[in-house]
Amino acid sequence: WLHRGDNPPGDVPGYYVVSNSVNGAGGQYFDALSRWNKIDARHSLLDADGRISAYGAVGQEPSVILVNYATNDAIHPTNVSDLKASMAQGLKALRMAAPEAHLFILVPFGQYRAAEIHATIDAYRAEHPKDRKLSVIDLGPDAARALSAKNGYWGGLHPNPRGHATFAAQVIARMMKVLVQAGW
Repeated sequence: WLHRGDNPPGDVPGYYVVSNSVNGAGGQYFDALSRWNKIDARHSLLDADGRISAYGAVGQEPSVILVNYATNDAIHPTNVSDLKASMAQGLKALRMAAPEAHLFILVPFGQYRAAEIHATIDAYRAEHPKDRKLSVIDLGPDAARALSAKNGYWGGLHPNPRGHATFAAQVIARMMKVLVQAGW
């Protein structure tokens, strides 16, 4: 959420960068350092109405969004208050930009910042009880154990292609279960 990814050289910006928060709230948001609302450095992900758009035109909002962040925050020194503020504010901004999309937040396979992610989602749900289009996918400690070098899924910080295929099947199955239960 806060730290640049793909180190080195760290060319992937943080998702929703906040600093100087207090107890997980407030702080200063840095749009230039964040990528939640950008396709890349030159192109906005938002349309003229401030909604997420596939090609920049109004009326092209996504049905489903999967967010998989927090791994890099676990391997860098991170201010926990800023991390919580970033996740909470980022989730609210994402919902405003995609009000009809089902949002899936994926707990990193290594269980990095799992407690903070669950706490943020719980707080959001308490504040927005009518928002039924928010789900957490947490493959649990077994996923973390599967990333050990002996299992052949490890490619450094992230899973290798075999690991990605294995985890993708599990993530998609969980997403489909939620969507089918929601009447899709």
